[in-house]
Amino acid sequence: MNLRSVTLSALLLTTISVGAYFLGRYSRNEEIRELESGLESLKDRHQVLREQFESHNGMSWEKLESMDPITRKHMIMQIWYSSQAAGDYYLGREMGHEWSSRWIRNNPLFILEEQTDVMAAFLKELRELERDNPYPQKYPTEETRDPRDGSRIYWEDFLESGDPENPRRIWYGKSRNSGKWMAFEYETGVFEPEGELLKKISRADEPPDENDDVDPFELSD
Repeated sequence: MNLRSVTLSALLLTTISVGAYFLGRYSRNEEIRELESGLESLKDRHQVLREQFESHNGMSWEKLESMDPITRKHMIMQIWYSSQAAGDYYLGREMGHEWSSRWIRNNPLFILEEQTDVMAAFLKELRELERDNPYPQKYPTEETRDPRDGSRIYWEDFLESGDPENPRRIWYGKSRNSGKWMAFEYETGVFEPEGELLKKISRADEPPDENDDVDPFELSD
């Protein structure tokens, strides 16, 4: 092979290599552009779904963010009680938690474990905020326990009477260990109800009687 043939072959190989490089680079750039376009489309779709979801539940995340931390967390809990799907959405946003794909594929016990872990961290933050709050607690929490043995009290509801503008509320629930009724009142704390109050609490816990016109939530002054 003469020098001219060698030179031409080298030039041809170089041309092919350079062309392949730019062709490959162009293909990769096209692929990247397509992926970026798809990502933007997904972001837009996510935003639309988010707005539809928040509109359906009557509460935007921006509105929740404008609240003070304690009020926001209590609002999220109320949403969670009324709709766990909506509550989990706001709970995840509040805690910066992205729910895993296990929601649709795995054992439901994993779902409950994930919910429990996130909710426990959420409640821990709330309790820390409430402890730092200078105002006394006006309602019981899961930390408001039976003073006799420290057992948890399953708070169920409250009785209310007095001025509607500033009602007197007595919360009630059963002690986990003893099964006895316990009560909680603002600035009084936890106590064991007796007499007429115990009767009213017991009656409030009974199924409603269609022939009973007595309001079980009415306390005498």
